[in-house]
Amino acid sequence: MHADPHPGNILLSPDGTLQFIDFGLICHMEKKHQGAMLALIAHLVNGEWQSLTDDLADMDVLKPTTDRFAVRLVRLHIHQHDLGTSE
Repeated sequence: MHADPHPGNILLSPDGTLQFIDFGLICHMEKKHQGAMLALIAHLVNGEWQSLTDDLADMDVLKPTTDRFAVRLVRLHIHQHDLGTSE
């Protein structure tokens, strides 16, 4: 996975193949983490804040023993405080 995919780092060759440059932010991700990351991005874009904690758990960012309810409360507080909104 390329973590910095902008036009300066990905080129389209004349034969239609993608050419990646600047490999400073590239890694291999397991399929389950790829799907979870895509879900997380979609939930962020759509403002579906309640799903973010589960997405982070699916990416193995949160330990299985993490109190997801507490994470949701903190996330809600940050969201309301920083954006001046409520859910």
